[in-house]
Amino acid sequence: GDMVSLYKKQQHYTAAAPLSERVLKIRESTLDAKHIDIADSLNELAIIYTSLQRYSEAKKLLKRAIAIGDETISDPQANRSAYSILTISNNQLSLIYFKQGRYAAANELAQRAAEIDQKRTNLAPEIVVTDTPDGSVTAIASKQALQNQAQTTWQLAAKLLQQSKPDAAKILFQQWLELNEKIFGTDNIFFINRLIELADVYDIQYRYGDAEELYQRALQLSTQYLGEEHPNYLKLIEKLAKFYSKQARYAIADPLYQKILAVNEQTFGVNSLPVASVLDDIGNFYQQQGRYTETEPYYQHSLKNRQQHLDSQDIAIATSLYQLAELYHNQFRYTKAEPLYKQALTISAKILSALSSKLPQRQPNTANPNLNTKYTAIVHLHTNIIRHLAIMYQQLQRYSEAETLYKQASELYQTSVGTQHQD
Repeated sequence: GDMVSLYKKQQHYTAAAPLSERVLKIRESTLDAKHIDIADSLNELAIIYTSLQRYSEAKKLLKRAIAIGDETISDPQANRSAYSILTISNNQLSLIYFKQGRYAAANELAQRAAEIDQKRTNLAPEIVVTDTPDGSVTAIASKQALQNQAQTTWQLAAKLLQQSKPDAAKILFQQWLELNEKIFGTDNIFFINRLIELADVYDIQYRYGDAEELYQRALQLSTQYLGEEHPNYLKLIEKLAKFYSKQARYAIADPLYQKILAVNEQTFGVNSLPVASVLDDIGNFYQQQGRYTETEPYYQHSLKNRQQHLDSQDIAIATSLYQLAELYHNQFRYTKAEPLYKQALTISAKILSALSSKLPQRQPNTANPNLNTKYTAIVHLHTNIIRHLAIMYQQLQRYSEAETLYKQASELYQTSVGTQHQD
């Protein structure tokens, strides 16, 4: 077992596989076929097979492990380790399905893994009592006790931050991270998420150096244990790209955005809707730097993708038209910007009219708050398009048309406030 762990840490999976197979055979020959320790060995071997891209064999092992785990936790007396092992089985099988493009099955298993892990945390605490060498009795804290300690440490650290004591808080946050390492280890998504969680706190506090250190550690572990095709890995890359971008560290952010685009194109197809969203992000990234010539093909490709997959009156198409019009406007390419503004305005006006008829007048729609949210978003978009078109007309000295649009924007605002709120 120790040699298997050593080889895994060194990523010598070919050497680890036969040793892990031997451990499994020993357990199968000495334990009941439904013993949870066999499921643990099945998981370990499956993880190694996955790293070797032996997916078919890995799936068979994980399905066996899940069957054993499901039967084990059906017993009310099942301990925490059974839940942890079953969580790993579901997560690992989810990862394989994702790699094979079976996204619905992958998401279902990931959700189940989360539910099982939540049940584990709700179990009564376990305290293991052991004899010490001096003959006294001591209690060894369970994972639940460590989790309680971690939660308390986090709360104390957060309180110190509120009291403007960041250095003292940092000491406690480091203790919190060490507790989580004891709870989860480092070779899994749970610990990686803890790193990101703490990095986010430092990011909000503008402690970019501390945040970057944790983000980079999370990235290293994600690359090693999740793989570059895992959705959590891509989310972290996206987070990092935006993290560097807001600090104007564009040279670091740029290749990260391009990496996100490449992976999404490979996974979903060059002309897919997920790729359209990434194209928007890159276009926005270039536009905020004033790199308008480079922005244009990304916005055009994004619009083309949406037009290929969505109804011509979809709000996403209106948004794409608007952002491309705004780009041309910023370049003083008014003849290109105007028809795009008008197309976007026509679509948003139709959607707004349809939604307005569904909302009760001068009171909030408490029966369907999602409708209110959608209505507010459409009003915001429609108003912005009107105002930007008005600004362009003003720049072109088309004052009468500009004045008309400004009045429309003002009236729309007044109407939307009356529609959504009581007097």
